[in-house]
Amino acid sequence: MLIQTLVLSLRIIHSSDTHGWLFGNPHDAEQNANFGDILSFISASKSQRTTIALDSGDFIHGCGLSDATKVQGEYVLEAWRQSFQRNEFFDYVTLGNNDEMISESVKIMNENLLDENVRNHTISYNTFSNGGAVSARFKFATLDNVKYLITGFMYDMIPVQPLSIKSFMTEMSNYSPPQ
Repeated sequence: MLIQTLVLSLRIIHSSDTHGWLFGNPHDAEQNANFGDILSFISASKSQRTTIALDSGDFIHGCGLSDATKVQGEYVLEAWRQSFQRNEFFDYVTLGNNDEMISESVKIMNENLLDENVRNHTISYNTFSNGGAVSARFKFATLDNVKYLITGFMYDMIPVQPLSIKSFMTEMSNYSPPQ
């Protein structure tokens, strides 16, 4: 009897909660990578092996670069938009709760991160913004002839309990694509 083994190698790079610190955090010398450092690391990783890079949001709300502008986060979100112009950096991002707290910022995010002419990198599972999800709730990606399901996740902030875990299968069975 011949038994075949399939071995998959996938590097996953995940970041989260950058809160506008595109130039790094000067308050923490040991963890002071800036946005360019992170993009360079992702690009180098992708040149070496199959890699998917994800960010789970909270791009704004926390430093002068994101908070001191007329619309919170406009320069931070522009940097993210430019990084999406080339497909060698982040593959997918999920918007965080801080990103969706300010309606003017959500409008800028929609303009910068949901650009269908470039590539829509956002996956959102937000159930509280604009009456539903801001973008697609899942996407399929094919890397080295292997198909992956990429899902976004964001807890529902309306209930008293801070985190609401939902059944993936139930949510998928109730899913209807945006019109």
